[in-house]
Amino acid sequence: MTQPNTALRRIQAPPPSADVSVFDAFTDEQLDLIRRTVANGATRDELALFLYQCQRTGLDPLSRQIHFVKRQGKGTIQTAIDGYRLIADRTGAYAGSDDYRFDEGLTEYEHVQSKRGNPTTATVTVYKIVQGQRVPFTASARWEEYYPGDKQGFMWRKMPYLMLGKCTEALALRKAFPAELSGVYTDEEMMQAGPPPATTGRLGFPGEEVYAGPEPAEETALEVVEAELVEPDFEAVERTAADRFDRISDASEETLNAWYAEANEGGKAGTWPPRLAARLMQAIREEAAQRKAA
Repeated sequence: MTQPNTALRRIQAPPPSADVSVFDAFTDEQLDLIRRTVANGATRDELALFLYQCQRTGLDPLSRQIHFVKRQGKGTIQTAIDGYRLIADRTGAYAGSDDYRFDEGLTEYEHVQSKRGNPTTATVTVYKIVQGQRVPFTASARWEEYYPGDKQGFMWRKMPYLMLGKCTEALALRKAFPAELSGVYTDEEMMQAGPPPATTGRLGFPGEEVYAGPEPAEETALEVVEAELVEPDFEAVERTAADRFDRISDASEETLNAWYAEANEGGKAGTWPPRLAARLMQAIREEAAQRKAA
């Protein structure tokens, strides 16, 4: 069976209108898949802008490295911090970064040893080669500006240094590479704007943890569980989910159905973190859709 061609063509034209050929880089089947998953809810103009940004940045929507999110009628184009690093690296001018520093310049280890709780600020420096010189670009971010609140802040409470550090790194990279990164934001930065719709469905880069909400029909049940549940230790469940994300593309249809049912029941019963259960269910739905499209 012939696999769909997912190669993206680079274009250097100004941002397109809805009627120019930005759509021609994809087959009708690919466009339908993009509309149903990573650009759900986008108008034709918004989809054209999204596809232009995909081609401009070189991030592949069919690999779910970049996605479109619509909140309260306003759309944003988002990727992960790995997407930002990839865009910067492809310029040939990205020259690395320093480790994140917290509060008055402490390393993560030093801050943890101080036992003062979550960091208040994070600072990072990235480097760019400018006229043969390695030039620093430094940015800082404050916890109170980016923490998305208790309801959406599970990953922030679990990994506070990494999450705040990613926001800071995104700011620094955008300072260093404004032309390449304009119009695209990282998921960590945008979490404070509210949860993404259920059908954004981005799986992201290898090893990355991202959120995807439940299908509309399941939303009420999952949200009630999340609101009433005092979360137990989910480490074993998270390891199970991570293994399944790694194996999802090779699993049989029967296995995927079993995983889906387990995550669905676990999310409702409180034995799985509701967001993690919904994210695995979304990934399984997308894998099924991709197999059908192929």
